[in-house]
Amino acid sequence: MFYSETLLSKTGPLARVWLSANLERKLSKNHILQASVKDSVEAIVTPNQAPMALRLSGQLLLGVVRIYSRKARYLLDDCNEALMKIKMVCHQHKFYRNTTDTRSIGFPSLGKQ
Repeated sequence: MFYSETLLSKTGPLARVWLSANLERKLSKNHILQASVKDSVEAIVTPNQAPMALRLSGQLLLGVVRIYSRKARYLLDDCNEALMKIKMVCHQHKFYRNTTDTRSIGFPSLGKQ
């Protein structure tokens, strides 16, 4: 065997990375967001136990890339949602400003003094 079995156990440091490489749809959004890309890459590059086979390290790096890709997609979705909400609030504010007549409330007109 070209790797330590504790490395890929269910609670091992690279368990989620291995699942992402082999069973991409099995991981939930929570699992993806909890995975640390930096720690995973460090565990792959500098193994503290038995050396890994090149094929295994390649599969694990694929898992890291998939996790990073999904994290980036989640960030993009969150940013688009925030932008949409900001635009909606600004649009409502402009609509409110355009429909309210300031002279009927008793505000002095700003253009004429």
